[in-house]
Amino acid sequence: MSYLVVTTCTDRKRHASVPSLQARSLPRGSLSELSAEWARRTSGASPVGPAHSVYCGRAFREALNGAADLQADLWIISAGLGLISTTREIPSYSLTMSRRSPDSIGDKITDPHWTPSDWRRALIGYQSEPATIPSLLGADPKRTLLVALSEKYAELLRDELDAVSEGDRKRLRLFGLRIESTLSPQLHDCIMPFDRRLDGPDSPIAGTLADFAQRALRHFCTLHLSRRADGASLEKDRRMVCEAIDSWRLPDIPSRLQKSDEEIRGLIRRHWDVVQGRSGRMLRFLRDDLQVACEQGRFRRLFHEVTERVPGTQGELV
Repeated sequence: MSYLVVTTCTDRKRHASVPSLQARSLPRGSLSELSAEWARRTSGASPVGPAHSVYCGRAFREALNGAADLQADLWIISAGLGLISTTREIPSYSLTMSRRSPDSIGDKITDPHWTPSDWRRALIGYQSEPATIPSLLGADPKRTLLVALSEKYAELLRDELDAVSEGDRKRLRLFGLRIESTLSPQLHDCIMPFDRRLDGPDSPIAGTLADFAQRALRHFCTLHLSRRADGASLEKDRRMVCEAIDSWRLPDIPSRLQKSDEEIRGLIRRHWDVVQGRSGRMLRFLRDDLQVACEQGRFRRLFHEVTERVPGTQGELV
């Protein structure tokens, strides 16, 4: 039995994206027009390095370490580049499915009823040898595929996950919070039963919602190593997870205030000196001291906007 790990790309990259490879620079248009233009731009762009040296952040690091634990290859599902190996040379770009980002492709597509899966399918049409989830499974009948997904990326891969045959689904393990609402019922057994206890006081790998899927995958890899469960069936893998987290407690989730983007930008400016311009400390200050709710991706965008607009601020994104 061999393994292959798939994780989502991240907006955190070690190289700044050039303006032409930012979704915000695209004109508004139909899905077919925009996918053709994006494919043209990315195919002609100069790479900055292999994918494993471009993406960064905790989510990517947990997936990378999980793959290393199992001596498995790591692939990345990217809304901008498709399903790629970490050894592939890629440009630095910025395109996302998140509506909160200035580089959301959804802000550019004028089609009224498009889905992320439609975008994925359109980009595949411009790739000479596109990789898909079914093709990764089909390449090796002894391979088990571990896939970490957010809700948005579950939407992106929904059609090709549906295309996985009944027999191959037995070799598919999915990780993510609330992704069952996006995926078809026949795939629900493939979702490993991690829940919010992963962030509770008994968890050895607590973190944020943004890296939940990758942390769940990493802990799954750790369980396999410690229990020597190589080659276990889907049912046994589900039972292994349930037994591991059965005694864990749920996290104590504080009730935090909801604020608008402008209000949070104001709080960042007001308390800039308190945290010495450090983003990590600012996020903790907002959540712990001011009891303000702010999702990590949203915070990074707002923090970056403040550093761009306020003269003399040189914030450190950590």
